[in-house]
Amino acid sequence: MRKYIFFIFMAFTSGKLSAQRSIDSLVEAEKSFANTCLAASIKEGFLKFIDTGGVVFQKGVPVNGFKLYTNSEKTPGILTWEPEYAEIVSTNDFGYTTGPWKYYSKTIKDTPIAKGQYITVWHLNNNGKWKLLIDFGISYSAERKTISLAKSQMEKLPGNDDKGSFTEAEEKFTKAYSIHGAQSYQSFLSSESRLNYAGFLPAATEAERQSLLDSLPKNIKYTVVGSGISPGKDLGYIYGTTDIDNKQDGFLRIWRKEKNGWKIAVEVLHFKS
Repeated sequence: MRKYIFFIFMAFTSGKLSAQRSIDSLVEAEKSFANTCLAASIKEGFLKFIDTGGVVFQKGVPVNGFKLYTNSEKTPGILTWEPEYAEIVSTNDFGYTTGPWKYYSKTIKDTPIAKGQYITVWHLNNNGKWKLLIDFGISYSAERKTISLAKSQMEKLPGNDDKGSFTEAEEKFTKAYSIHGAQSYQSFLSSESRLNYAGFLPAATEAERQSLLDSLPKNIKYTVVGSGISPGKDLGYIYGTTDIDNKQDGFLRIWRKEKNGWKIAVEVLHFKS
């Protein structure tokens, strides 16, 4: 009897974990995160969904988000957002979502006092729960039409190759940028890259990306603070600070392992002109 109950338990647990390892469950985690922030508070929402080592940016500086929200007071105002794009690795345990956010001073019936685009990187922890590893966003003032949710699952690639690591790709990119400027992106951007630059609408097409790249300062100095990678080592992120004419802010790059090497899947960049 005990053995029978054990097998039932294992089957139930396996089915539950399998349901959690899907792109739909990733999207639902993001939506639940947003709903918790709306129904309870921004602080409670982050503390429920952020990993204990999760990173957020405070005035352009990456900090431990769990400690920040644990020690902070409840943030006034109302923050809403929803995912419009999600990507997950082939093993369904690591991915990211991005979409528009709005901030209201009192109620969501009022005109938002700020708006922009967020990016959140997620992973399944040892308990099979989605937890955010890093959260960063931009703001913009232009109006933007609503975009329907799109989802993408990465293709499983051969485990052994000579493409190097995404941190090596990051080093090559920053070195190339210091020499060639925005022209260096041609070798490092994915054909499906998404660029989120503060003050500009997000760019997801080749024409939109080129328009943003044309706006980049030529003297960005990057300082890497930290990084993370999926268990399958096919999706990774690097974050840190930028220095432009002695003005500091933050950056985040998500690197995707593709057939022709590591490519920038998402870049989030703040620069003050």
